[in-house]
Amino acid sequence: MEELKAKLKEVFELNTYETSVYLTLLKKGMRADEISRNSRVPRPRVYDTLESLKSKGFVYEKDDVYYAVHPALALSSRVALLKAEFEEKQRKMSEAVNEIVSFLNLTQTSEPKGPFVLHGIASILSLLLKVFPESHKIFLTLNKALDSEARRVFRSVISGLSIKEKRSYAS
Repeated sequence: MEELKAKLKEVFELNTYETSVYLTLLKKGMRADEISRNSRVPRPRVYDTLESLKSKGFVYEKDDVYYAVHPALALSSRVALLKAEFEEKQRKMSEAVNEIVSFLNLTQTSEPKGPFVLHGIASILSLLLKVFPESHKIFLTLNKALDSEARRVFRSVISGLSIKEKRSYAS
């Protein structure tokens, strides 16, 4: 059960109270006072937790009784909402970048020629995104110290770019 709670919190960005209430409601529909008793969420917090879960598509209400949306539907809905939020954030970031470049009248930034020693995923990805489209060959070594998430991000970026010769060697 704890592993399931951790998954809901991490992957679908539910907080502790939301996770407890949702899992409680999967058993049967309940009124707020019952939810509080069964989920161990303080009664004053149950109402805002339920509102939050409703807005995220995990719960619905009928005649003061709250019901959990089936997990397959709720999680699909949450994925769609997170995707829409991400796309909106990405659109705003792109607009901001265009405004900054336009305002400052930037054409090209001066950068030193390689080799580079970079630290942090963000700085490494920034350079990769700049260098890949201009390169015919790139030799990239991923250190064993990188966690699996960082490796997944790098592979995703590499697979999305096109260069004449592309090989991935991860140690």
